Amino acid sequence: MSAEYYGCIIMTPWVAIHLYLFHATDLRFQRTLFLICAGNELFFVALYLMKWVHTPIGLGAYSAYPLSLTDVTYPQIMALISFPICFTKNIINLVQLWKASKILVGVDLAERAIAREASLKARKT
Repeated sequence: MSAEYYGCIIMTPWVAIHLYLFHATDLRFQRTLFLICAGNELFFVALYLMKWVHTPIGLGAYSAYPLSLTDVTYPQIMALISFPICFTKNIINLVQLWKASKILVGVDLAERAIAREASLKARKT
């Protein structure tokens, strides 16, 4: 079932999913998969650290913008940097969930049709 399942997912127009799933043996794409997973985990580690680390970096003296950077912490910067990666990974997860649910519905409908035909044949005999 897994080969058929992943074969159906490759039909999606999302190139990121294709790179994310099917090139695990290629070193370039292993790095991509690692960076996506590490960035996702880094975002959640940063969220956890934001609860406990409140020491500001002290960039206020270097800020030329009206937005004060005196209260920015390292976990907040880590979260800002890793958020796009986490967001991308979650979009990929949602697309995978959607495709998997469509595949499961198709399999379920096919199994019901086979069971219905078997039931009709059993009634006729």
